[in-house]
Amino acid sequence: MKYYKEKLYIEKNGEKVFGKKLPVIINNNGYYLSYITVFEDGCIDCWGLKDIDQIKNEVTSGRLLQTIPDHVELECGLGTIKSSGFIPEKSNEDFIKEIEDIINELNNRDTRRIICEKSFKNYLIEPSELNLKSLTDAYHDLPSHQKVIFEYIDEKDPLCNLMNGLEECTPTYRKEVLKHYFKIELE
Repeated sequence: MKYYKEKLYIEKNGEKVFGKKLPVIINNNGYYLSYITVFEDGCIDCWGLKDIDQIKNEVTSGRLLQTIPDHVELECGLGTIKSSGFIPEKSNEDFIKEIEDIINELNNRDTRRIICEKSFKNYLIEPSELNLKSLTDAYHDLPSHQKVIFEYIDEKDPLCNLMNGLEECTPTYRKEVLKHYFKIELE
């Protein structure tokens, strides 16, 4: 692997294939903080190049983790951390979704987040049942650690508030959100 202008890549057939690192916990006769690298061609560097199905098998088998049990030691390169109450940022399912989204992002395709943003905008412009279903589906497909899209905390995020029933899609709400977050003026 080489770094080029702060971008990670490998060379295949004389071409640069760009990638992005993700932290992971490896369970292999102990717990180790490590990284996998997801490349734009769908290969994932994890004990050699693997595809998404092989990574799913590693996750299912318990070799790749997003959490650790209490009272175990985690080797992290700087030393050993004894765990008690590790709070993971994401689930294994969210981890797989994140890998899929990185592949889409590296290939200039819409990620789940972009799809959700577009669905939210469409619903605000045209609050129909079909657009609400599209938005609801897109929102529920987001990895749980990425559901806050527009603000730093979910209590302030207009999408979270709408999806959690804390805000109604009134004409005033629609106008304010479209203007503030999408720079669109509704008449």
